[in-house]
Amino acid sequence: LDDVVLLGNMAPISEGRTVVEELRPVGDARVLALGQGPVTWLRDISAPGGRRPEVSITVDGRPWLRVTDLLAAAPTAQVFACEGQPGGRARLRFGDGENGAPVRAGARVVATYRVGLGAGGDRAGGRIARLATAHPAIESTFNPLPTSGGADPEPAELARQRGPASLGALDRAASVSDVEVLARDYDGVRRAHVFRDPRRPRALTVVVSAVRTP
Repeated sequence: LDDVVLLGNMAPISEGRTVVEELRPVGDARVLALGQGPVTWLRDISAPGGRRPEVSITVDGRPWLRVTDLLAAAPTAQVFACEGQPGGRARLRFGDGENGAPVRAGARVVATYRVGLGAGGDRAGGRIARLATAHPAIESTFNPLPTSGGADPEPAELARQRGPASLGALDRAASVSDVEVLARDYDGVRRAHVFRDPRRPRALTVVVSAVRTP
């Protein structure tokens, strides 16, 4: 591999900075808010909604696992969920002893997370010239093409429109309209239309269009 040179858009990147913040739970605190934002969410086709937060934590020095929600967590499972908030903020939710282990009062909770710049983080060609963290397999880097894909926090008006429909679906598709709502909420989807195919009565056809990028 010493003579191999790869050119092109080889890896996704995010523009922003890493925040390390110590949180102190008081009393029966199941929810702790992160102090800075907007928290970076990266596209991930394996994650619900097509996105995952760049958040990790340790409790008294031990890493806890991030999960989508706590409903299926065992009573002693050391897990947490990250919930998006208005304006790009986020909060961490912990268990209650029935669904996920609780965090004791006074525990040292350290959150490490990324704060992004949204659409303002996209850069013109030739502007990315170095790695923030060295990698043994990469000698140098540059971007011959402009970067794209940065997105600002969801506007309040759009959230008000999507909220009732998303809550009605409850992440479960019981009707054609539910499938359409969940498809529109998937990261990167701009429009979605769902219809039944008369030739396949037990199947649905989902047509989506992607968010346009420069």
